[in-house]
Amino acid sequence: MMSFFAGFVLVAWIPLALCLFLFFEARRATILVVAGGWLFLPAGFLSIQGLPNYDKAVAACGAAWVAALLFDRKHRLWSFRPSIVDVPMIVWCLCPLASSVSNGLGVYDGASAVLSSIIMWGLPYQLGRAYFGDFRGMRELAVGVCIAGLIYAPLILWESRMSSQLHYHLYGYDQNALPDHKYLPYFGSFGYEPRVFLMTELAVSFMMAAAVVSGVWLYRSKVLKRAFGLPMGALVPVLAIGSVFAKGLGAAVLTLGALGALFSAKWFRIAAPAIVLVVISPLYLVTRTTGEWSGDSVVSFVSSEISPVRARSLAFRLYNEGHFVRRSMERPVFGWGGYGRNMTYDESRGRLIIPDGHWVIAFSKYGFVGLISLFGILLAPGFLFLRRYNVRYWARRALAPAAALTMICTIYAIDSLLNHMENPLFVLANGGVCSLCLRVTQRESQNVPGERADEPFVPVALR
Repeated sequence: MMSFFAGFVLVAWIPLALCLFLFFEARRATILVVAGGWLFLPAGFLSIQGLPNYDKAVAACGAAWVAALLFDRKHRLWSFRPSIVDVPMIVWCLCPLASSVSNGLGVYDGASAVLSSIIMWGLPYQLGRAYFGDFRGMRELAVGVCIAGLIYAPLILWESRMSSQLHYHLYGYDQNALPDHKYLPYFGSFGYEPRVFLMTELAVSFMMAAAVVSGVWLYRSKVLKRAFGLPMGALVPVLAIGSVFAKGLGAAVLTLGALGALFSAKWFRIAAPAIVLVVISPLYLVTRTTGEWSGDSVVSFVSSEISPVRARSLAFRLYNEGHFVRRSMERPVFGWGGYGRNMTYDESRGRLIIPDGHWVIAFSKYGFVGLISLFGILLAPGFLFLRRYNVRYWARRALAPAAALTMICTIYAIDSLLNHMENPLFVLANGGVCSLCLRVTQRESQNVPGERADEPFVPVALR
């Protein structure tokens, strides 16, 4: 049950968002409202008769969108026009309606699900397209991701020692004490697994992974030299330590992959590592939906080289995926819809199978239409950025933030193969990168400034 104070904070976020848009420039206020709301507002929701539940997603994304609509003097949301790159997002937001109707669940149920998708995905994406589609916007957003990690790092260290209690101490209840979220604290090699104000430890670990990628690349590209009055050379290790204590092995591997791709572009001027990261997700989806790959080889490698415990966890996830893929193939176009119709029962083990990966949840609920549109959204930044900008210029101060955000969006797509962790901050980045790449095609932004102010502009469009 949500406490009175938690409900008050959720409601108070709306007038606070309006005030932030009055006192800050629109794009900076957008970052503050979306990132601050998602990372610090309480879990849970307020039930409103006839409307979707009012939760942190509505407070963070909805309040930012309404405030931008009302108080942005440049009227960028009003002047926004969809493009071909926005088709996957439009399909993803409307897909629940088609799925609900095709399963006989009714228009009202589908419309409610569409509204939820628009709030979590459509609104932050449009904000990203409208406000962050230039070099300055990319810098603001990349710095915002880094600063969010720096704020979260000490909270992670505290919870790794004291267990996940911050949400309880501030809001009066444990975020995973809500229905369908049972939690028992786990004490591992580096202490407890922190959750801070997010729902799972995995969400925290990936948030820190994104902050590390952004912080390291901004520092090495000389984009961000100081934060909170301290040199970034001293703050980057803080991000790294926070990421380690977040205890996400998968997030750590993705961090190394993203940084490897970025530094390969900087030192060797090769795009191969970035291309590999971009194509991992579609290859995985094709092999898993067609049954061409079982994952046994990866499980064996993890068991022998990393940890038998991790290998058992991976094998369990892949086993569950197989059941859900077979269930999804019974309704492959629009899926099974809501109300748990996509769930499947393992008769051999006598238990209900619970899905983990975002991809398999989308596939089972919304079929191939939902799956393709979802990963069309997640993979668009990587494909577009690689096509539009030569890797030899990724370390330029003007382009470096966009390169970091592109790799963050790419590893977020990979993480969605095994985990289901929605985060509107990454959707915001997704919209911004897509908008930046689209501007290149429209000849509105054809050059990237050089390393020094007196250095001539360098063309980077590949065509």
